[in-house]
Amino acid sequence: AELGRYSRTLNGAKTEYKGERFGYNAFASQTAQGFRKDEIQGDGTSGLYRLQSRDIVINSDKVRVEVRDQFRSEIIISTRTLTRYLDYQIDHALGTLFFREPITARDTAFNPQFIVVEYESGGQGDAKLSYGGRVSMKIGSDATAPSGQTSEVGLTRIHEGNVGREATLTAADATLRIGDNTKLRVEAATSERIALKGAESGQAFVAEVAHVGTDLAARAYARQQDAGFGLGQQAGSEVGTRKIGADARYKLSDSTQLQGEAYRQQNQTTGAQRDVVEAKSNWYNDGLSLSGGARIASEADGRGREATVRQILGGVGYELLDKRLTLRANAELDVGGSDNGVAASSGATGTTGTTGTAGSTAFPNRLILGADYKLTSTVTVFGQHELARGDEFKADTTRVGLRMQPWTGGEVLSSLGSQSSLDGNRLYGNMGLVQKWKITDEWAADFGVDRSQTFSGSAPTGFQAAQAPASSTANSFGGSGSSVVSTTPGVTSTSLVAGDYTALFAGGAYRHNDWSGNGRIEWRTSDTDKRVNFLIGAQRNLENGRAAAAGLIYTSASGTLESSKLDARLSYANRPLNAQWIWLDRLQYIHDSTQDLTGRILTRKLINNLNANWMPTRQTQIALQYGIKYVRDSIDSHAYTGVTDLMGIEARQDIGERFDIGLHASRLHSWKRGASDLHLGLSVGFKVTTNSWLSVGYNQRGFVDADFAGAEYRAKGVYLNLRIKFDQDTFHLNDRSKGQLAIKP
Repeated sequence: AELGRYSRTLNGAKTEYKGERFGYNAFASQTAQGFRKDEIQGDGTSGLYRLQSRDIVINSDKVRVEVRDQFRSEIIISTRTLTRYLDYQIDHALGTLFFREPITARDTAFNPQFIVVEYESGGQGDAKLSYGGRVSMKIGSDATAPSGQTSEVGLTRIHEGNVGREATLTAADATLRIGDNTKLRVEAATSERIALKGAESGQAFVAEVAHVGTDLAARAYARQQDAGFGLGQQAGSEVGTRKIGADARYKLSDSTQLQGEAYRQQNQTTGAQRDVVEAKSNWYNDGLSLSGGARIASEADGRGREATVRQILGGVGYELLDKRLTLRANAELDVGGSDNGVAASSGATGTTGTTGTAGSTAFPNRLILGADYKLTSTVTVFGQHELARGDEFKADTTRVGLRMQPWTGGEVLSSLGSQSSLDGNRLYGNMGLVQKWKITDEWAADFGVDRSQTFSGSAPTGFQAAQAPASSTANSFGGSGSSVVSTTPGVTSTSLVAGDYTALFAGGAYRHNDWSGNGRIEWRTSDTDKRVNFLIGAQRNLENGRAAAAGLIYTSASGTLESSKLDARLSYANRPLNAQWIWLDRLQYIHDSTQDLTGRILTRKLINNLNANWMPTRQTQIALQYGIKYVRDSIDSHAYTGVTDLMGIEARQDIGERFDIGLHASRLHSWKRGASDLHLGLSVGFKVTTNSWLSVGYNQRGFVDADFAGAEYRAKGVYLNLRIKFDQDTFHLNDRSKGQLAIKP
């Protein structure tokens, strides 16, 4: 289901059943949490990206990067799910994200790229019951076929009970197989909710029929989503829209294809409308590719301005140097467009029938020049420049960088190879960076440029901005972007890149024997802000199981909000083989400054975490922790200081070959106030398989302090802990005959 989709991270009960014909899933939770979904367009840097909410529930964040079609936002071209600590850092208290690599505003085809974050925010009211589920039934003679090849009907019902934002959603869906190659999907839904501005309700539907054959692939669709529909699960770009269309692709021969599409997009709130008809042919033979076609499009912005474009489309590509170098060019040229010249915002009028694409933010005259060069079989350096020209604006967009064709499991193997004895996940996940180009056995590098500049005028505010964020095309032309921002739980918040900007980054890595290190610098300037990020890390493996690591992250941003943050770490580990005692220590310094119109806040922290583990026998382990931190907060001219320490102990005893039991206690103490928080808990562990361990625990008393390692397991209540050990032998990495994984097609 699409309209009935409901994905949250809650404590509660869930049940699921799948039979040959009948299935269901259901959940119930007593909670005060609020669901949030933020969509943030990448800006060419790793961050910081600020979410709309703070006080994020720990472990509730789900982050992915979506590339959406620049003209049809309902089409998700690609989705990449990210992993906390490996791909990004999140500050749950402040609601900020910092990524392992820069997230650009667009992909290499200039389609907009969004960071989609789903999370839970802490609730202040009373916990209320939320519940729901979906029942489904497979129908027809194909009911016993594998999943995805069956006809199915389903019904979804969701109820959120949060005080002040109660909501319900009901949806019905059906997927019908018509022969081996055709599928019909229909879904209808309705919802009601209590929002800050009052009651909201809305309806939505999706109908789509798709045929995928040997030579022909075709699809027809109709979809609508009222502005008041949903519980915040759907994409913000589809709110208040109606879209109808069809597209097809036909294979004439191995070298020739025909494709066409026709669609209408409407914004129910503003009255904006776009109609497009396009036909195109593609031909490829022996390294030479040609394309040609035509497009007719008309737009109305809902405020009296209308524009029509009639474009010819053409493209050429040629492979050289044994197919290592590809040169390409694409053009979209207007041959008879018109614009009624009405400027609704000012009431001015112009000359009717002006030739050009002045009123079309999506379809200006456009020339795209690009080149790709394969450095290796999996790494390509690319450059692409787009010139967009209209009667009222002139803008350029540039992308340069490295593109990787990863092989299956490559990310896992790379991460495993990067981790060493100490702090490997922190150094190479949080600080360690994606180095795409392996120059030599020791050196690797990565770089990129993302630039958009308006030379004259600005992109007119037409359907694109009125429907925001239907796509980021207007923004890629340097026009004034728009954003949809909401602080209401359960409502999708969308932020778009606006104005001219230039983003540059470059990184390098070195790895040889026992030494490894990497670093990256990022710089971004725009009409509204400037940003600099600097990251560096190094690690040294010493003899006898000892290792040392150091890392530094510095971020600085200026604009409406002036902020800077320095996070420096120094770590040491002593892990002798078969020793009864092992220990780790990490010293961390944080300097965080924020200044806006309300004043300046400066926080400085010096934190040390020491962890030791003693194993008197093979069946008994005792873990000790001592952490201490000094904090100095300055709010304008007022300063506050304090020292806090933590002492903890945990004892575990094996019970047989698979089970163990543990007792743990700790004390968090404030020296200045003399106040203490205590933690006391019990857990039972189970060896699932070799190198995999699962434990379930309950803390009768507890506390949370994110500055001390492992503090998340000291919160009061039930917790689940799963640990899996990976090393060089887990996937036979040391056996090259078994470790070769297939390259993705």
